[in-house]
Amino acid sequence: MDYMEDYEITVPFQPLEVLECHVDAVCPNKIAGDICPTAVHDFEGDQTYSEKPGKLIASISLGQQILSVAGVLKGKKCTAYPTVKLNVVLSGATWLEPDPIDRCFTDGNLVTGAAWQGHPEFISQYWHQC
Repeated sequence: MDYMEDYEITVPFQPLEVLECHVDAVCPNKIAGDICPTAVHDFEGDQTYSEKPGKLIASISLGQQILSVAGVLKGKKCTAYPTVKLNVVLSGATWLEPDPIDRCFTDGNLVTGAAWQGHPEFISQYWHQC
């Protein structure tokens, strides 16, 4: 399977997307819409590295419903759009009130936000975790 270096993709893509630039990646043997998985190459000594999957999780608005079903929120502190509060609590997470609605939170490798009004803070917190 082909892998792209995670850092080499996310670092240029994210700032350009924040600036509302249209960004495409081009890979050999891929067609429009194909996905290429990424790997994190951590150097562990002289000229030696291993591949590790990226572990940051970010979700905003109603996306936490998916994370709750997947069991990702158990033991975490997070927020979401208020109508998702029950899903978050029943999944074993601690609910953090999004007041004001643009409030975002980071708990370990999890960044959550409640609504689109929080995009600047959400992106900032996500970026600082990368």
